[in-house]
Amino acid sequence: MKACGLVVSTFEVVKVRLTGGEPLIRKDIDLVAGRLREFPSVRHVGVTTNGQLLEGWAGALRSAGVDSVNVSLDSLDTRRYADITGGGSLARVLAGIRAARAAGIGKVKVNVVVMGGVNDDEIEALVRFSMVEGIEARFLELMSFEGSAGSWDRRFVSQQAIFERLAASFAVEPLGGRQEQTARMYRVRGDGKEALVGIIGSSDGKMCLSCNRIRITADGRLRRCLKDPFEVDLMGMIRAGVPEEKIMERLRAYMDLKARPAPLAGLGSMMRIGG
Repeated sequence: MKACGLVVSTFEVVKVRLTGGEPLIRKDIDLVAGRLREFPSVRHVGVTTNGQLLEGWAGALRSAGVDSVNVSLDSLDTRRYADITGGGSLARVLAGIRAARAAGIGKVKVNVVVMGGVNDDEIEALVRFSMVEGIEARFLELMSFEGSAGSWDRRFVSQQAIFERLAASFAVEPLGGRQEQTARMYRVRGDGKEALVGIIGSSDGKMCLSCNRIRITADGRLRRCLKDPFEVDLMGMIRAGVPEEKIMERLRAYMDLKARPAPLAGLGSMMRIGG
């Protein structure tokens, strides 16, 4: 894997995140997480989930060695949450967050995609929720994908606007972080409580300059970025019996593109790629 924007000749995966779709619908997700933990280089296994099934899985995930859980939580209003998610249960998500903490999973975060006119009025409430629950909150800019241009224009809220909302209601202290970290991190204080809050922006391209993440889709294709239309058919090469050294050569050439960011076309939809 690369570090600090430079690709090295040897790949070493140190952090793996199981995402989706929804990873917790897989009946053996704990076994998958446990197998990942067996790789010597892997030092962190995380799960990103919509939280609907998390309460029942929390203990098994912790036993399997899962270090962190990111839970999508775009609203604290029951009806609004159901509207945004197409019928999801807010109560289940909240129970899952608390079960994950009780199980001893080291880091629990909530991911909030901020949408103007939809949930941007809840930024402060979500920060206070994270303070009370002892978890981190991450606010994400809305990303534009295939077929979303019109709604994106109406709903987009910039990372600067999110920061200004935080600064207007709380004491906000910028924090340093790893160079490859995608979120701009802050310690936010108010009412005698505090929480770590991250803001993730994708529109200005700055995040891309230090990102060292890659994605393997459910059908075995490698992507350097969610919005990159170009993929490497990793599973296809394996099934075709391509020698390992040839596969690594192809991966190195593809990963070298990470060191030379270029405008990405943004083809494809999140439903196909996975969130």
